Amino acid sequence: MPLGRVKWFSPSKGYGFITADDGGDIFLHFTGLAAGQERRLFPDDRVEYELADGEKGKKAVELRCIERAPRPENESE
Repeated sequence: MPLGRVKWFSPSKGYGFITADDGGDIFLHFTGLAAGQERRLFPDDRVEYELADGEKGKKAVELRCIERAPRPENESE
């Protein structure tokens, strides 16, 4: 499975982008989250995912967060 880091994700908008380890940005829609994966992702969270063809290029599907990025003390999950 490809690996990357969350560039940004908006739970209210339902989408965001991942920066793939091999370069480039990958689109992520909330429907691409794996079953049981919570809908809160934060910048720099480490993720694994599968690639699928989307309307405008590649998109992440079956995405799972495998490591949470450190959060500032005043920012809660």
